[in-house]
Amino acid sequence: MEKIGNYKIAECDWKAPCEDVLAALQYEFKDEVPFLFSDEMTSLSENYNMEQTMDAVKALGQELSANGFLLFEIYEESDSFNLTIIPAADEEKFTQEMASLKRKVKCMLQRGKKAGAKARRIDFGKQLSGKVIKWDSQNWIMKADCPGNIYYSEIMDSDYNPIETQIFYFDPEPVILAKTSWFIYRLVGEEGRYLALMHNPERDENYNGIKDRRSYIFAGERLENINEWKNIATLDEELDLKDLIWYGDDLFLASGSKVYRIKNAMDGNAEIETVYETTDRDCIFSCFAIVQENLYVMCQGQILKWGKTLFTKRDGFNYCIYKMEPSALGPGTLYVINETEVAFVRHVQFSNDGKIHLESLVIVDVEKKISNVRKVEFCTGWTYVFEKNKFIVACHGHDVADNKKDIPVLAIIDLQSGEKKELPYGCFGPAEIRQVYATKDNRLLFKVNDKIILPDNMEEFFTIAH
Repeated sequence: MEKIGNYKIAECDWKAPCEDVLAALQYEFKDEVPFLFSDEMTSLSENYNMEQTMDAVKALGQELSANGFLLFEIYEESDSFNLTIIPAADEEKFTQEMASLKRKVKCMLQRGKKAGAKARRIDFGKQLSGKVIKWDSQNWIMKADCPGNIYYSEIMDSDYNPIETQIFYFDPEPVILAKTSWFIYRLVGEEGRYLALMHNPERDENYNGIKDRRSYIFAGERLENINEWKNIATLDEELDLKDLIWYGDDLFLASGSKVYRIKNAMDGNAEIETVYETTDRDCIFSCFAIVQENLYVMCQGQILKWGKTLFTKRDGFNYCIYKMEPSALGPGTLYVINETEVAFVRHVQFSNDGKIHLESLVIVDVEKKISNVRKVEFCTGWTYVFEKNKFIVACHGHDVADNKKDIPVLAIIDLQSGEKKELPYGCFGPAEIRQVYATKDNRLLFKVNDKIILPDNMEEFFTIAH
Protein backbone atom coordinates (compact mmCIF):
# COMPACT_ATOMS: atom_id res chain seq x y z
CA MET A 1 0.00 0.00 0.00
CA GLU A 2 1.49 3.31 -1.11
CA LYS A 3 1.12 6.43 1.00
CA ILE A 4 1.92 10.11 0.66
CA GLY A 5 2.17 11.44 4.18
CA ASN A 6 -0.60 9.80 6.15
CA TYR A 7 -2.86 9.25 3.14
CA LYS A 8 -3.33 6.13 1.03
CA ILE A 9 -3.00 6.49 -2.73
CA ALA A 10 -4.90 4.84 -5.56
CA GLU A 11 -2.83 5.03 -8.74
CA CYS A 12 -4.40 4.79 -12.18
CA ASP A 13 -3.14 5.44 -15.69
CA TRP A 14 -3.91 8.84 -17.21
CA LYS A 15 -5.69 7.05 -20.11
CA ALA A 16 -7.63 4.54 -17.98
CA PRO A 17 -11.38 4.11 -18.63
CA CYS A 18 -13.74 5.17 -15.87
CA GLU A 19 -14.44 1.58 -14.77
CA ASP A 20 -10.69 1.04 -14.14
CA VAL A 21 -10.47 4.26 -12.10
CA LEU A 22 -13.41 3.18 -9.97
CA ALA A 23 -11.89 -0.30 -9.53
CA ALA A 24 -8.61 1.23 -8.30
CA LEU A 25 -10.47 3.39 -5.78
CA GLN A 26 -12.54 0.41 -4.62
CA TYR A 27 -9.42 -1.67 -4.07
CA GLU A 28 -7.64 0.93 -1.93
CA PHE A 29 -10.61 2.42 -0.04
CA LYS A 30 -13.01 -0.52 0.27
CA ASP A 31 -13.10 -0.26 4.07
CA GLU A 32 -13.21 3.53 4.41
CA VAL A 33 -15.70 4.30 1.60
CA PRO A 34 -18.28 1.53 1.07
CA PHE A 35 -20.26 4.01 -1.09
CA LEU A 36 -17.75 3.24 -3.89
CA PHE A 37 -19.64 -0.06 -4.39
CA SER A 38 -23.07 1.57 -4.62
CA ASP A 39 -25.38 1.41 -7.64
CA GLU A 40 -24.93 5.17 -8.08
CA MET A 41 -21.16 4.88 -8.54
CA THR A 42 -21.48 1.84 -10.81
CA SER A 43 -24.00 3.53 -13.11
CA LEU A 44 -21.92 6.73 -13.16
CA SER A 45 -18.85 4.72 -14.14
CA GLU A 46 -20.77 3.13 -17.01
CA ASN A 47 -22.10 6.53 -18.09
CA TYR A 48 -18.55 7.99 -18.33
CA ASN A 49 -16.78 4.93 -19.68
CA MET A 50 -16.07 6.47 -23.12
CA GLU A 51 -15.04 9.86 -21.72
CA GLN A 52 -11.48 11.09 -21.23
CA THR A 53 -9.97 10.01 -17.92
CA MET A 54 -9.82 13.50 -16.39
CA ASP A 55 -13.56 14.02 -17.01
CA ALA A 56 -14.32 10.58 -15.55
CA VAL A 57 -12.25 11.27 -12.41
CA LYS A 58 -14.03 14.59 -11.88
CA ALA A 59 -17.43 12.91 -12.24
CA LEU A 60 -16.51 10.30 -9.62
CA GLY A 61 -15.22 13.03 -7.31
CA GLN A 62 -18.40 15.04 -7.72
CA GLU A 63 -20.59 12.07 -6.79
CA LEU A 64 -18.39 11.29 -3.76
CA SER A 65 -18.74 14.90 -2.58
CA ALA A 66 -22.53 14.49 -2.49
CA ASN A 67 -22.01 11.67 -0.01
CA GLY A 68 -19.59 13.28 2.45
CA PHE A 69 -16.23 12.52 0.81
CA LEU A 70 -13.74 14.44 -1.33
CA LEU A 71 -11.54 13.01 -4.06
CA PHE A 72 -8.14 14.71 -4.40
CA GLU A 73 -5.34 14.36 -6.92
CA ILE A 74 -1.84 14.69 -5.47
CA TYR A 75 0.46 15.86 -8.26
CA GLU A 76 3.43 13.69 -9.22
CA GLU A 77 5.86 13.71 -12.15
CA SER A 78 4.37 10.62 -13.79
CA ASP A 79 1.83 9.37 -16.35
CA SER A 80 -0.59 8.39 -13.60
CA PHE A 81 -3.23 9.95 -11.42
CA ASN A 82 -2.41 9.67 -7.71
CA LEU A 83 -5.80 9.84 -6.01
CA THR A 84 -6.87 9.83 -2.41
CA ILE A 85 -10.27 10.03 -0.71
CA ILE A 86 -10.85 11.90 2.55
CA PRO A 87 -13.91 12.76 4.64
CA ALA A 88 -15.12 16.21 3.63
CA ALA A 89 -14.70 17.36 7.24
CA ASP A 90 -10.93 16.65 7.06
CA GLU A 91 -10.25 18.93 4.05
CA GLU A 92 -8.37 21.62 5.99
CA LYS A 93 -6.23 19.07 7.85
CA PHE A 94 -5.39 17.31 4.56
CA THR A 95 -4.43 20.48 2.66
CA GLN A 96 -2.22 21.67 5.56
CA GLU A 97 -0.30 18.37 5.63
CA MET A 98 0.18 18.39 1.83
CA ALA A 99 1.44 22.00 2.02
CA SER A 100 3.98 20.99 4.68
CA LEU A 101 5.17 18.23 2.31
CA LYS A 102 5.35 20.77 -0.55
CA ARG A 103 2.75 18.80 -2.51
CA LYS A 104 0.27 20.38 -4.90
CA VAL A 105 -3.25 18.97 -4.69
CA LYS A 106 -6.55 19.49 -6.50
CA CYS A 107 -10.07 18.59 -5.45
CA MET A 108 -11.68 16.71 -8.35
CA LEU A 109 -15.04 18.32 -9.07
CA GLN A 110 -16.95 18.99 -12.27
CA ARG A 111 -16.80 22.44 -13.81
CA GLY A 112 -19.54 24.74 -12.55
CA LYS A 113 -20.50 22.46 -9.65
CA LYS A 114 -19.75 22.84 -5.96
CA ALA A 115 -18.86 20.11 -3.51
CA GLY A 116 -22.00 18.46 -2.22
CA ALA A 117 -23.89 18.49 -5.54
CA LYS A 118 -24.51 15.24 -7.39
CA ALA A 119 -22.51 14.49 -10.53
CA ARG A 120 -23.73 15.62 -13.91
CA ARG A 121 -24.50 12.64 -16.15
CA ILE A 122 -24.31 12.51 -19.92
CA ASP A 123 -27.55 12.39 -21.90
CA PHE A 124 -27.04 10.16 -24.94
CA GLY A 125 -30.44 10.90 -26.46
CA LYS A 126 -32.35 8.34 -28.52
CA GLN A 127 -30.83 4.89 -28.40
CA LEU A 128 -31.37 1.82 -30.56
CA SER A 129 -33.61 -0.79 -29.01
CA GLY A 130 -33.24 -4.46 -29.73
CA LYS A 131 -32.63 -7.96 -28.50
CA VAL A 132 -29.58 -8.17 -26.24
CA ILE A 133 -27.36 -11.26 -26.33
CA LYS A 134 -24.79 -11.48 -23.53
CA TRP A 135 -21.27 -12.19 -24.73
CA ASP A 136 -18.04 -12.03 -22.72
CA SER A 137 -15.98 -9.12 -24.06
CA GLN A 138 -12.74 -11.14 -23.97
CA ASN A 139 -14.11 -13.82 -26.34
CA TRP A 140 -13.33 -12.29 -29.75
CA ILE A 141 -15.45 -13.55 -32.65
CA MET A 142 -14.05 -14.37 -36.12
CA LYS A 143 -16.00 -14.93 -39.33
CA ALA A 144 -15.38 -18.15 -41.25
CA ASP A 145 -15.03 -18.05 -45.03
CA CYS A 146 -18.02 -20.36 -45.39
CA PRO A 147 -21.61 -19.95 -46.63
CA GLY A 148 -24.31 -19.17 -44.08
CA ASN A 149 -22.56 -16.56 -41.89
CA ILE A 150 -20.58 -19.05 -39.84
CA TYR A 151 -18.41 -17.74 -36.96
CA TYR A 152 -15.95 -19.14 -34.46
CA SER A 153 -14.70 -17.89 -31.12
CA GLU A 154 -11.95 -18.85 -28.72
CA ILE A 155 -13.55 -19.10 -25.28
CA MET A 156 -11.32 -17.89 -22.41
CA ASP A 157 -11.42 -18.41 -18.66
CA SER A 158 -11.13 -15.55 -16.16
CA ASP A 159 -7.31 -15.67 -16.46
CA TYR A 160 -7.49 -15.35 -20.28
CA ASN A 161 -6.41 -18.95 -20.82
CA PRO A 162 -8.14 -20.68 -23.78
CA ILE A 163 -10.76 -23.29 -22.84
CA GLU A 164 -12.14 -24.26 -26.25
CA THR A 165 -13.08 -22.93 -29.67
CA GLN A 166 -16.77 -22.86 -30.61
CA ILE A 167 -18.17 -22.84 -34.17
CA PHE A 168 -21.64 -21.33 -34.44
CA TYR A 169 -24.09 -19.12 -36.32
CA PHE A 170 -26.50 -16.44 -35.04
CA ASP A 171 -30.25 -17.10 -35.32
CA PRO A 172 -30.25 -14.57 -33.56
CA GLU A 173 -28.97 -16.39 -30.46
CA PRO A 174 -25.73 -18.32 -31.06
CA VAL A 175 -26.42 -21.86 -32.29
CA ILE A 176 -23.33 -23.96 -31.57
CA LEU A 177 -22.39 -26.40 -34.33
CA ALA A 178 -19.19 -27.81 -32.84
CA LYS A 179 -16.53 -27.40 -30.16
CA THR A 180 -12.84 -28.24 -30.20
CA SER A 181 -9.99 -27.88 -27.73
CA TRP A 182 -7.75 -26.60 -30.54
CA PHE A 183 -7.42 -22.93 -31.51
CA ILE A 184 -8.74 -22.14 -35.01
CA TYR A 185 -6.78 -19.49 -36.90
CA ARG A 186 -8.75 -19.73 -40.17
CA LEU A 187 -11.80 -21.73 -41.26
CA VAL A 188 -12.74 -22.01 -44.94
CA GLY A 189 -14.86 -24.18 -47.23
CA GLU A 190 -18.39 -25.42 -47.76
CA GLU A 191 -20.51 -28.46 -46.99
CA GLY A 192 -18.53 -31.53 -48.08
CA ARG A 193 -15.18 -29.72 -48.08
CA TYR A 194 -13.89 -27.75 -45.11
CA LEU A 195 -10.38 -26.82 -44.01
CA ALA A 196 -9.14 -25.32 -40.77
CA LEU A 197 -5.73 -23.86 -39.98
CA MET A 198 -5.31 -24.76 -36.31
CA HIS A 199 -2.87 -24.48 -33.42
CA ASN A 200 -2.34 -26.85 -30.52
CA PRO A 201 -3.20 -24.82 -27.38
CA GLU A 202 -1.27 -27.05 -24.97
CA ARG A 203 0.86 -24.85 -22.74
CA ASP A 204 4.32 -25.51 -21.36
CA GLU A 205 4.09 -25.70 -17.56
CA ASN A 206 7.70 -24.48 -17.20
CA TYR A 207 7.31 -21.66 -19.69
CA ASN A 208 4.47 -19.21 -19.98
CA GLY A 209 3.60 -19.92 -23.60
CA ILE A 210 2.42 -22.44 -26.19
CA LYS A 211 4.43 -25.67 -26.24
CA ASP A 212 3.90 -26.51 -29.94
CA ARG A 213 4.31 -23.49 -32.23
CA ARG A 214 3.60 -25.31 -35.50
CA SER A 215 0.40 -24.90 -37.52
CA TYR A 216 -1.81 -27.80 -38.58
CA ILE A 217 -4.25 -28.04 -41.49
CA PHE A 218 -7.24 -30.29 -40.82
CA ALA A 219 -9.82 -31.29 -43.45
CA GLY A 220 -13.34 -32.65 -43.12
CA GLU A 221 -16.73 -32.83 -44.78
CA ARG A 222 -18.92 -31.47 -41.97
CA LEU A 223 -18.38 -28.74 -39.37
CA GLU A 224 -20.24 -30.74 -36.73
CA ASN A 225 -17.55 -33.46 -36.55
CA ILE A 226 -14.47 -31.21 -36.60
CA ASN A 227 -12.76 -33.33 -33.92
CA GLU A 228 -12.76 -36.24 -36.40
CA TRP A 229 -11.14 -34.30 -39.25
CA LYS A 230 -7.85 -35.61 -40.61
CA ASN A 231 -4.57 -33.69 -40.39
CA ILE A 232 -3.44 -33.23 -44.00
CA ALA A 233 -0.41 -30.98 -43.39
CA THR A 234 1.84 -29.74 -40.60
CA LEU A 235 3.55 -26.39 -41.12
CA ASP A 236 6.69 -25.00 -39.53
CA GLU A 237 6.13 -21.86 -37.50
CA GLU A 238 8.40 -19.79 -39.76
CA LEU A 239 5.86 -20.03 -42.61
CA ASP A 240 3.75 -17.44 -40.75
CA LEU A 241 0.62 -17.89 -42.88
CA LYS A 242 -1.66 -14.90 -43.44
CA ASP A 243 -4.46 -16.37 -45.57
CA LEU A 244 -5.70 -19.57 -47.22
CA ILE A 245 -8.38 -20.33 -49.80
CA TRP A 246 -9.90 -23.17 -51.82
CA TYR A 247 -9.50 -22.95 -55.59
CA GLY A 248 -10.84 -26.00 -57.39
CA ASP A 249 -9.51 -29.06 -55.59
CA ASP A 250 -6.36 -27.24 -54.49
CA LEU A 251 -5.64 -25.30 -51.33
CA PHE A 252 -3.64 -22.08 -51.63
CA LEU A 253 -1.79 -20.54 -48.69
CA ALA A 254 -0.01 -17.19 -48.43
CA SER A 255 2.64 -15.78 -46.12
CA GLY A 256 4.09 -12.28 -46.27
CA SER A 257 6.19 -12.92 -49.36
CA LYS A 258 5.35 -16.44 -50.58
CA VAL A 259 2.34 -18.33 -51.92
CA TYR A 260 2.00 -22.11 -51.56
CA ARG A 261 -0.27 -24.75 -53.06
CA ILE A 262 -1.46 -28.13 -51.83
CA LYS A 263 -2.87 -30.06 -54.79
CA ASN A 264 -5.96 -32.19 -54.19
CA ALA A 265 -5.82 -31.26 -50.52
CA MET A 266 -8.80 -33.38 -49.42
CA ASP A 267 -7.02 -36.54 -50.59
CA GLY A 268 -4.48 -36.32 -47.76
CA ASN A 269 -0.73 -37.04 -47.98
CA ALA A 270 -0.41 -33.39 -48.94
CA GLU A 271 2.77 -31.92 -50.36
CA ILE A 272 3.30 -28.17 -50.08
CA GLU A 273 4.81 -26.50 -53.14
CA THR A 274 5.89 -22.89 -53.47
CA VAL A 275 4.13 -21.30 -56.47
CA TYR A 276 5.16 -17.67 -55.97
CA GLU A 277 7.97 -15.93 -54.13
CA THR A 278 9.31 -12.40 -54.00
CA THR A 279 12.32 -10.86 -52.29
CA ASP A 280 10.32 -7.75 -51.37
CA ARG A 281 9.63 -7.35 -47.68
CA ASP A 282 7.68 -4.08 -47.53
CA CYS A 283 4.40 -5.72 -46.42
CA ILE A 284 3.87 -8.35 -43.75
CA PHE A 285 0.51 -9.57 -45.00
CA SER A 286 -1.10 -11.25 -48.01
CA CYS A 287 -4.71 -12.05 -48.93
CA PHE A 288 -6.70 -13.92 -51.61
CA ALA A 289 -9.84 -13.20 -53.63
CA ILE A 290 -11.83 -15.08 -56.29
CA VAL A 291 -13.57 -13.04 -59.00
CA GLN A 292 -15.38 -14.58 -61.99
CA GLU A 293 -13.86 -17.97 -61.07
CA ASN A 294 -10.33 -16.50 -61.31
CA LEU A 295 -7.94 -16.57 -58.35
CA TYR A 296 -6.06 -13.45 -57.25
CA VAL A 297 -3.58 -12.81 -54.46
CA MET A 298 -2.35 -9.55 -53.06
CA CYS A 299 1.28 -10.05 -52.07
CA GLN A 300 3.80 -7.32 -51.34
CA GLY A 301 1.53 -4.65 -52.77
CA GLN A 302 0.81 -6.43 -56.07
CA ILE A 303 -2.51 -7.96 -57.15
CA LEU A 304 -1.52 -11.11 -59.09
CA LYS A 305 -3.71 -13.42 -61.18
CA TRP A 306 -3.32 -17.20 -61.27
CA GLY A 307 -3.07 -18.73 -64.74
CA LYS A 308 -0.89 -20.42 -67.37
CA THR A 309 1.96 -18.59 -69.05
CA LEU A 310 1.61 -17.96 -72.77
CA PHE A 311 4.61 -20.03 -73.88
CA THR A 312 5.41 -22.63 -71.19
CA LYS A 313 1.75 -23.18 -70.23
CA ARG A 314 2.83 -23.52 -66.60
CA ASP A 315 0.44 -22.50 -63.85
CA GLY A 316 1.49 -19.65 -61.61
CA PHE A 317 0.80 -16.11 -60.48
CA ASN A 318 2.19 -14.84 -63.75
CA TYR A 319 0.13 -11.71 -64.31
CA CYS A 320 0.42 -8.52 -62.27
CA ILE A 321 -2.99 -6.81 -62.47
CA TYR A 322 -2.13 -3.81 -60.31
CA LYS A 323 0.68 -2.55 -58.07
CA MET A 324 -0.22 -0.46 -55.07
CA GLU A 325 1.30 2.93 -54.40
CA PRO A 326 3.62 2.82 -51.35
CA SER A 327 1.26 5.17 -49.48
CA ALA A 328 -1.54 2.58 -49.71
CA LEU A 329 0.47 -0.29 -48.26
CA GLY A 330 -0.12 -1.66 -44.80
CA PRO A 331 -2.12 -4.45 -43.17
CA GLY A 332 -5.52 -4.78 -44.78
CA THR A 333 -8.10 -6.91 -46.54
CA LEU A 334 -8.93 -7.53 -50.19
CA TYR A 335 -12.72 -7.51 -50.60
CA VAL A 336 -14.74 -8.65 -53.60
CA ILE A 337 -17.31 -5.86 -53.95
CA ASN A 338 -19.10 -6.83 -57.18
CA GLU A 339 -18.81 -9.04 -60.27
CA THR A 340 -15.51 -7.58 -61.52
CA GLU A 341 -14.05 -5.32 -58.83
CA VAL A 342 -12.00 -5.82 -55.69
CA ALA A 343 -11.27 -3.19 -53.07
CA PHE A 344 -8.22 -3.05 -50.86
CA VAL A 345 -8.98 -1.53 -47.48
CA ARG A 346 -6.21 -0.70 -45.08
CA HIS A 347 -6.60 -1.62 -41.41
CA VAL A 348 -5.76 1.91 -40.33
CA GLN A 349 -3.71 2.78 -37.29
CA PHE A 350 -5.94 4.67 -34.88
CA SER A 351 -4.89 8.25 -34.18
CA ASN A 352 -5.55 9.97 -30.90
CA ASP A 353 -6.98 13.23 -32.23
CA GLY A 354 -10.42 11.74 -32.95
CA LYS A 355 -10.84 13.86 -36.07
CA ILE A 356 -12.39 12.66 -39.33
CA HIS A 357 -9.69 11.61 -41.79
CA LEU A 358 -9.63 10.87 -45.51
CA GLU A 359 -8.84 7.20 -46.06
CA SER A 360 -8.17 5.73 -49.51
CA LEU A 361 -10.06 2.72 -50.79
CA VAL A 362 -8.13 1.27 -53.72
CA ILE A 363 -10.69 -0.22 -56.11
CA VAL A 364 -9.47 -2.33 -59.04
CA ASP A 365 -11.44 -3.84 -61.92
CA VAL A 366 -9.44 -7.05 -62.19
CA GLU A 367 -11.11 -8.10 -65.44
CA LYS A 368 -10.29 -4.86 -67.26
CA LYS A 369 -7.14 -4.03 -65.26
CA ILE A 370 -8.52 -0.57 -64.58
CA SER A 371 -7.80 0.93 -61.19
CA ASN A 372 -9.46 3.78 -59.44
CA VAL A 373 -8.50 5.34 -56.13
CA ARG A 374 -11.54 6.86 -54.49
CA LYS A 375 -11.39 9.13 -51.48
CA VAL A 376 -14.05 8.36 -48.89
CA GLU A 377 -14.36 10.42 -45.73
CA PHE A 378 -14.73 8.34 -42.57
CA CYS A 379 -13.20 8.00 -39.14
CA THR A 380 -10.62 5.40 -38.31
CA GLY A 381 -12.20 2.01 -37.76
CA TRP A 382 -12.64 -1.53 -39.00
CA THR A 383 -14.44 -2.24 -42.27
CA TYR A 384 -16.90 -5.01 -43.15
CA VAL A 385 -18.72 -6.00 -46.32
CA PHE A 386 -22.42 -5.16 -45.96
CA GLU A 387 -23.74 -6.07 -49.40
CA LYS A 388 -22.63 -5.56 -53.01
CA ASN A 389 -20.72 -2.27 -53.38
CA LYS A 390 -21.32 -1.31 -49.74
CA PHE A 391 -19.02 -1.16 -46.73
CA ILE A 392 -19.70 -0.77 -43.06
CA VAL A 393 -17.12 1.10 -40.98
CA ALA A 394 -17.26 0.65 -37.21
CA CYS A 395 -15.61 3.88 -36.06
CA HIS A 396 -13.24 3.99 -33.08
CA GLY A 397 -11.51 6.66 -31.01
CA HIS A 398 -14.42 8.13 -29.05
CA ASP A 399 -12.71 7.49 -25.72
CA VAL A 400 -9.85 9.89 -26.54
CA ALA A 401 -11.71 12.46 -28.64
CA ASP A 402 -12.92 15.85 -27.44
CA ASN A 403 -15.41 16.04 -30.32
CA LYS A 404 -16.83 12.54 -29.87
CA LYS A 405 -20.37 13.71 -30.67
CA ASP A 406 -19.15 14.63 -34.16
CA ILE A 407 -17.79 11.12 -34.75
CA PRO A 408 -20.35 8.44 -35.69
CA VAL A 409 -20.18 4.94 -34.26
CA LEU A 410 -21.06 3.42 -37.63
CA ALA A 411 -20.91 4.51 -41.27
CA ILE A 412 -22.47 2.71 -44.25
CA ILE A 413 -20.74 3.74 -47.47
CA ASP A 414 -22.01 3.07 -51.00
CA LEU A 415 -18.87 2.79 -53.12
CA GLN A 416 -20.71 3.47 -56.37
CA SER A 417 -22.83 6.51 -55.51
CA GLY A 418 -20.74 7.86 -52.66
CA GLU A 419 -23.86 7.96 -50.47
CA LYS A 420 -23.10 7.61 -46.78
CA LYS A 421 -25.33 6.95 -43.78
CA GLU A 422 -24.09 7.30 -40.24
CA LEU A 423 -25.22 6.23 -36.79
CA PRO A 424 -24.43 9.03 -34.31
CA TYR A 425 -22.42 8.52 -31.15
CA GLY A 426 -24.75 7.72 -28.27
CA CYS A 427 -27.21 5.45 -30.07
CA PHE A 428 -25.67 2.54 -28.11
CA GLY A 429 -25.11 4.64 -24.99
CA PRO A 430 -21.52 5.21 -23.79
CA ALA A 431 -20.03 2.57 -26.07
CA GLU A 432 -18.52 1.87 -29.47
CA ILE A 433 -19.40 -0.91 -31.90
CA ARG A 434 -16.56 -3.40 -31.58
CA GLN A 435 -17.64 -5.82 -34.31
CA VAL A 436 -20.44 -6.30 -36.84
CA TYR A 437 -22.03 -9.69 -37.54
CA ALA A 438 -24.95 -11.08 -39.51
CA THR A 439 -27.57 -13.68 -38.61
CA LYS A 440 -28.23 -16.70 -40.77
CA ASP A 441 -30.84 -14.63 -42.65
CA ASN A 442 -28.48 -11.61 -43.03
CA ARG A 443 -29.84 -9.34 -40.30
CA LEU A 444 -27.11 -7.18 -38.77
CA LEU A 445 -25.89 -7.60 -35.20
CA PHE A 446 -23.56 -5.23 -33.35
CA LYS A 447 -21.12 -6.21 -30.60
CA VAL A 448 -20.97 -3.52 -27.93
CA ASN A 449 -18.69 -4.26 -24.96
CA ASP A 450 -20.00 -7.47 -23.35
CA LYS A 451 -23.22 -7.76 -25.34
CA ILE A 452 -24.45 -8.24 -28.90
CA ILE A 453 -27.46 -6.21 -30.04
CA LEU A 454 -29.94 -7.18 -32.73
CA PRO A 455 -32.00 -4.05 -33.59
CA ASP A 456 -35.75 -4.58 -33.30
CA ASN A 457 -36.09 -3.60 -36.95
CA MET A 458 -33.89 -2.16 -39.65
CA GLU A 459 -36.36 0.69 -40.22
CA GLU A 460 -35.39 2.11 -36.86
CA PHE A 461 -31.75 1.59 -37.76
CA PHE A 462 -32.08 3.72 -40.89
CA THR A 463 -34.31 6.28 -39.16
CA ILE A 464 -31.60 7.06 -36.64
CA ALA A 465 -28.92 6.94 -39.34
CA HIS A 466 -28.49 10.23 -41.16
